[in-house]
Amino acid sequence: MFGGTGDLALRKLLPGLCYRDHYRQLAADSRIIGVSCSQIDRDGYVREVEGSLRRYLPAHDLDEATLAQFLGRLGPCHARRHGARRLARARREGRRRAVRGGRLTRLVREAFESLRLRR
Repeated sequence: MFGGTGDLALRKLLPGLCYRDHYRQLAADSRIIGVSCSQIDRDGYVREVEGSLRRYLPAHDLDEATLAQFLGRLGPCHARRHGARRLARARREGRRRAVRGGRLTRLVREAFESLRLRR
């Protein structure tokens, strides 16, 4: 997931995926990789996501077993090697197409390889 530490991911996407996990709609071996420009380790990312889930999901929908299972699926990937500065500069300048298709494909491939995941 691109923008894994961003507002959209923390408010909407990750809580939605947590609901999917609660209803057993994710495969047992699924992983959720949050790609972002933020340099954050796994423990920090898990704490941030947990805080967000507790903030945006009703307490009666968030049981501890589901939370633990979901948090176990998470992993961050820092995009520093992949042109993060260029992306940030493009965002500041208001350019819409900061990454062309080839670069985006390479970013995804390198993110998966850096986490030793096989497609």
